[in-house]
Amino acid sequence: LDDILGRTATADTVSLGDLVETVGPRGHAFLTLFLALPFSQPIPLPGISTIGGLAIAMVGFCLARQSPLWLPDRLARGKFSAASVRQICLFLRRWQERIKRRMHLKEHAIFLRPSTSRWIGLAIAIMGALLSLPLPIPTTNFMPALAVLFLSFAALEEDLRVLLIAYFLVAINFVIFSALILLPVFGIRWLNG
Repeated sequence: LDDILGRTATADTVSLGDLVETVGPRGHAFLTLFLALPFSQPIPLPGISTIGGLAIAMVGFCLARQSPLWLPDRLARGKFSAASVRQICLFLRRWQERIKRRMHLKEHAIFLRPSTSRWIGLAIAIMGALLSLPLPIPTTNFMPALAVLFLSFAALEEDLRVLLIAYFLVAINFVIFSALILLPVFGIRWLNG
């Protein structure tokens, strides 16, 4: 957060590629946390959520493969207002401090296993893909973004309780999106009698 705040102190805009370069090796989880934050409110943002969701899915895929962060040039060149980036960083710092105080976070040995970050990356990639769906339905942005926030925070803080909450949110997302797919199918069958 300090590096990003320093980089954006004098700039008007900052690119997604610059953010990736700034966050370095632990950047996968931080970048998904950063990208998911604007969508963690109930009002859907179709169009923007598609780009954000695809970026989150790609970063999650890189984490799952244990490969360095990579984004296509078009996404990497995407610009953000430096003032907005600073506001997000300050919000993340306050959020992190509150969660640390309330939950008394402790690092857990499960995060030493490479398979843990692979599963977290896979879950982030799936949630990013769900977020990218252009659905103008309330909570279809919020719920995947919330799961991404908790998955990312669990990876950064290496806390098992936060990870369990994150996987619970992933399961809720599967139920919600399965219902969005299956209910119309059952409704059409019922109408056809």
